[in-house]
Amino acid sequence: MAEPVVRVPCSVWRASGYATGERAIPEETAVAFTYNTASYAVMMATPQDLEDFAVGFSLTEAMRPPPRVHEGLSVTPAEIMTAIESLFPLQALNRETRAVHGAGFFDPAHGLVAVREDVGRHNALDKLAGALAREGTNAAKGIVLLTSRVSVEMVQKSAAIGAPIIVAVSAPSALALRMAEACGMTLVAVARKDGFEVFTHPHRVSGALAEAAAPAAARTP
Repeated sequence: MAEPVVRVPCSVWRASGYATGERAIPEETAVAFTYNTASYAVMMATPQDLEDFAVGFSLTEAMRPPPRVHEGLSVTPAEIMTAIESLFPLQALNRETRAVHGAGFFDPAHGLVAVREDVGRHNALDKLAGALAREGTNAAKGIVLLTSRVSVEMVQKSAAIGAPIIVAVSAPSALALRMAEACGMTLVAVARKDGFEVFTHPHRVSGALAEAAAPAAARTP
């Protein structure tokens, strides 16, 4: 298997001029998925955690529409902030290259239990799904964390493994919001050091419903 990181020479420009440098960059290779001797797909991915990728891709791909996620889990704003802040220090590949996406799973009872990285944001989530399945982790009991934009596919894949909450550092697409609303998922995005925004099914985040209703109530004559 190829190494996930390669080091390449480069010319580095700074205010003082050019200098010879070196940059760590992520490797990207073709991964073929074959089922019952039939070729299904070829994905470009980081050559790392490929067993997790195979399991996760098989679990989350081609499930349309996704199932509704279960109720029961509720989290506090403090737990959401802890979850997203705990993800970045464990992104070893991104710390070295600054060029890959990350997906993590946070269980309020046990903290951050899994992190997977890849050049593709969908691949990172598939690897996470595979890791959870192989470890027998119940995705209904925690939060999927994403360092990327939330596309409709990310919602579909998270719902396929039963995760009721997504927390992402970037904003969602409009279609992703509609999908999250339809499958009963709480979508939290734009999660930064100073806070976050809850877009769908806010009842799982303590205080979110009350705070959202307060301005409307204040306008009632």
